[in-house]
Amino acid sequence: MNTRKKYRKLAMVIGIVAILTFLWGCAEDLAPPINVTGITVTGEGDALTVDDGSTLQMNAAVLPSDAFDSSATWSVEEGTGFATISESGLLSGTGVGTVTVIASSNDGSSITGSLVITVTEFSSLPSPMASFPTVTLIQTGDIANDDVQYTTAVEVIAVLPIQIAVTLEDARVVSVPITWLDTDNYNATVAADYTFTAIWGTLPESANNDNDLLVPSVELNVKEGVLLVDTITVTSEGDASEVILDETLQMVANVLPLNALNTSVAWSVEAVTGDATIDQTGLLTGNSEGFVIVIATANDGSEVEGTLQIFVNMRPFIASVFPEQDAEGVAISTNIEVSFSEEMDSNTMLPVAFIVQPTGSAEISGSITYDEVNKTFTFDTDADLLYDTEYTATVKNTVTDYAGATMLEDKVWTFTTASNVLAGIGPALINLRTASDFAILAKSGITTTGETSITGDIGVSPQSLVDMTGFSETLSLDGTSATSIYVTGKIYASDMQAPTPSKLTAAISDVEAAYVEAAGRADYAVVSGTAGGIIGGLTFVPGIYKWDSVVTMATDITLQGGVNDVWIFQISGDLTVSSGAKVVLVDGAQAKNIFWQVAEIVTLGSGAHFEGIVMSMTQIIMDTGATVHGKLMAQTQVILGAAAVTAL
Repeated sequence: MNTRKKYRKLAMVIGIVAILTFLWGCAEDLAPPINVTGITVTGEGDALTVDDGSTLQMNAAVLPSDAFDSSATWSVEEGTGFATISESGLLSGTGVGTVTVIASSNDGSSITGSLVITVTEFSSLPSPMASFPTVTLIQTGDIANDDVQYTTAVEVIAVLPIQIAVTLEDARVVSVPITWLDTDNYNATVAADYTFTAIWGTLPESANNDNDLLVPSVELNVKEGVLLVDTITVTSEGDASEVILDETLQMVANVLPLNALNTSVAWSVEAVTGDATIDQTGLLTGNSEGFVIVIATANDGSEVEGTLQIFVNMRPFIASVFPEQDAEGVAISTNIEVSFSEEMDSNTMLPVAFIVQPTGSAEISGSITYDEVNKTFTFDTDADLLYDTEYTATVKNTVTDYAGATMLEDKVWTFTTASNVLAGIGPALINLRTASDFAILAKSGITTTGETSITGDIGVSPQSLVDMTGFSETLSLDGTSATSIYVTGKIYASDMQAPTPSKLTAAISDVEAAYVEAAGRADYAVVSGTAGGIIGGLTFVPGIYKWDSVVTMATDITLQGGVNDVWIFQISGDLTVSSGAKVVLVDGAQAKNIFWQVAEIVTLGSGAHFEGIVMSMTQIIMDTGATVHGKLMAQTQVILGAAAVTAL
């Protein structure tokens, strides 16, 4: 037990010693830095004078010797004399009289030391000149490109020094004046090395040339050089300002001067709003519609460029036809229409370019008009079409856009008119043009909040894919569309890859045009204000029905008519269909021939069923379980709550 106590005491003593040692070391580490308390300035060898034009090394003794920062900054305060001093303390006398040499501490203590030095008049014998720095002069440019930097000897001499710093044998440095001579008769038009030699001017009293130090000289080279490219003008084959999408255009680089040593160029393309590629023969290929800048860069190192802006133009194509391909039961009073993908030059749509004829028979006569806003040509027949007859319509590829681009080939399609027995009653159909490609189309968004089922394509524009919510969509590999478990078809949005944005822009424009056309239709007797807008339980025969108020449908309505009959409903307010209410079609009536033009909100209640093409100036709302056989076209949004839309 005593042994244990003894070891404990020994361990405690060792621990206390260790702690005290640590604290002592920390105290040392934490000690504040030691500042400078004094500076003594002396001259080398305790000298108090320096000759004018000579040097004297100054020294600074800093106290205490263990100061944290013992460095100092040198300066000179002029008195009756003049001197300069270097960072290392080398004092140079430059004028007779007294100066004060000052050393200032760099540790922030503001301690200085000073010494008065007398600059004395030089009284010793002159010292021979020993050396001077080399004089160099570099000339740019060359004769071939007529850009020699110095064109005359006077220009050369003007940039050479008029004095030179000469080191004497006694180590002093003095400035000696010099005058330059054109030794080799400088000629800037002849490639050669030319020498300019100086002559000594009047030497200062402190210097002589007993060593016969040679005068400075400088060699200047004039290069023959090679002739570089000066300008490049880029043109295209046939002076074309556009290239057709996915086709090629030969570009040409006109290089001057013609006798430049290397007139080859490197081709490149800068995308602006379009895209293209170009090979090194200058063959340009259009990749996406818009402007590009074609660049030709000289290969001779001159960095000269030539540019030309080219428009990549998609060939125009017919986006929709009316009547549609293989349409049947077409009314004999129908006009034939073609809507293009872009604005066309109406002057190129000559009668021989738009032909309508019974298949296998002679073409019929009519007049052609152009709707520039909707990019649509209409063939208005001089007489009604024949009943129960197949017609062939042809638009020739001689029709061009304003840039002169044509369709790749003629557009040919057929349709068949109604039989005399089945001829439709009611107004003419509304032409949806490219909007007919969609089951649902909206401007600001499409939302589903449940297990919705849609058959057909849906699209939103000008808003983007993020404004189509609830679909859990998957973007296609090419980025032009998306798919969803809720859509049997494709999803399109304006921020997808081309050609989707332009496709949607055209479809939205066609919806707007169709809405305006439906709202203004009066080509059949218009029945106004039926039942004060409370239409539940009514039966409607083909025709145009108009309300300047809201319309409510609390119970089922019936549309009675043949397969080619047409209904247009013009509603200035809301259209509200109660839960469970249905539109019932009888005697062959078809949803594709029914048009609902509604200025305000369309609401279909839970379990309601609707038939036809719904065009709303605002929004369309389908509650849970509601179904539509037709199309939904909203100029704001469409909201679906576990609803179903079946395309025509």
